[in-house]
Amino acid sequence: MPSTEHPGTIRMVTMFNGEVREVPADSVPENRRFVYFKDGTEVSSPEEANEAVPVVETRMLSLDSRGNLVPPEEAAKVRIEEFGPEGRPLRWTVMTK
Repeated sequence: MPSTEHPGTIRMVTMFNGEVREVPADSVPENRRFVYFKDGTEVSSPEEANEAVPVVETRMLSLDSRGNLVPPEEAAKVRIEEFGPEGRPLRWTVMTK
C-alpha cells in the first residue's frame, strides 16, 4: 500500500445543530482515520490495500423514523458519513436503536 500521511485533523459535524469540532487525527483509531481500498473496493486491512484515503470530515445525522433530523437523544437511527480530501465520499454507517 502506498504510504499516506493524514493532514492532521478530522472535522466532526453534528448535522442536527451544526456543531463542528476539530479532532486531532492521532486521537482517533487508525481504522477511523483512513479508508483502505484495493482497486476501488474498500478492504479492512491496510496490508491488502493499494490506496489509503484519509478521513478529513465525519458527519453525524441523527434521524427519526421518517428520516428527519432530530436531537441525538430522540433519534431512531444515526447515520455517520465519512469524507476524504476535496469532499470525496468514502463510506457511511447506520446505527439503529
